[in-house]
Amino acid sequence: GIVEPVNWAKIATLQRKRIIEICKCEGQPVKKGEVLVRLDDGEERAQLRELEARVSRLRDDAARMKKLVERNITSQTAYDEKLTQVREYEARVAAQLDRIADLALQSPMDGVVLRRDGEVGEIAGIGENDALLWVGQRRPLRVVAEVKEEDLGKVQPGQKVLLRHVGHSDAPRSAKVERGTP
Repeated sequence: GIVEPVNWAKIATLQRKRIIEICKCEGQPVKKGEVLVRLDDGEERAQLRELEARVSRLRDDAARMKKLVERNITSQTAYDEKLTQVREYEARVAAQLDRIADLALQSPMDGVVLRRDGEVGEIAGIGENDALLWVGQRRPLRVVAEVKEEDLGKVQPGQKVLLRHVGHSDAPRSAKVERGTP
């Protein structure tokens, strides 16, 4: 059988981007929230600067319009529309910051990096289910084992079993059958 963690997760991207940084941490412990992969965010940062410039200009316009409203030179409606534009662009800035944050892939849990599939310069997210890293917790573990077809009827959930590792003379370890998959 195969020994694997019960709790594990794949780290993959939702966007097709070039990997600019990936940890060399296979077999190393990681903490939840730790950034393990960075994808190219140059285009997103340029768009962010453009949006921030637009917000700055709209805020200046709104400040000028407020003074004009106070002097009854322009309408309150025009000022309110300008404030709405400011809020709209502030929301766009927040959304862009979220997009940038999504390009820094974090560990979803405390655990160990079980496997790393990716190198700096490669394009991530080009195939379905492309995981760059697998992170899992050291305990609890499970063994996924194949059972001969003629023995399937003898194996039931809850049944106690003994596990032996080929090549090790250690005493067998006791375990319990969790479930069977036909």
